[in-house]
Amino acid sequence: MDPASLALAEKSAPRYTSYPTAPHFSKSIGDGDARAWLANLEPSASLSLYFHVPFCTAICAYCGCHTKAVRQ
Repeated sequence: MDPASLALAEKSAPRYTSYPTAPHFSKSIGDGDARAWLANLEPSASLSLYFHVPFCTAICAYCGCHTKAVRQ
């Protein structure tokens, strides 16, 4: 990873919380809705992305993420 990209990844941001929450997910929102929402975002607005890699060498007692401990 180049230093400029790494500097962006080191910024503090709130931990991602699902919104809407999982019980509110439905098929009523489709690809077209998502595309329209993305098209209406301000190009200069901040955006935070969360990438979860669900394979850990150990499960942390405090972790609320869906994970699986693996040996390799």
